[in-house]
Amino acid sequence: MLRRAAAMFLLLSIPAAAQIIDSPTNGECPPDYYQNSDHKCVEHPTPYNDHGAATAICNDGDYSYSQHHSGTCSRHGGVKVFLR
Repeated sequence: MLRRAAAMFLLLSIPAAAQIIDSPTNGECPPDYYQNSDHKCVEHPTPYNDHGAATAICNDGDYSYSQHHSGTCSRHGGVKVFLR
């Protein structure tokens, strides 16, 4: 039991990467994603950093998964702090 608990702790403490996917051929990203300057679909900012991959905290408190500093949190009052 202790072994399983330790394994779960290690698994949960490793930050997962933000979901970044290639833009489909029609140029549209799935819901809750936007297309960045590299033509990749990146998650929209969210109120939760549930997978630990946020790159910035916006002034409105949302977490951003932006891959570039330019334009990060532009619709969320700007960047409060960059995390990476």
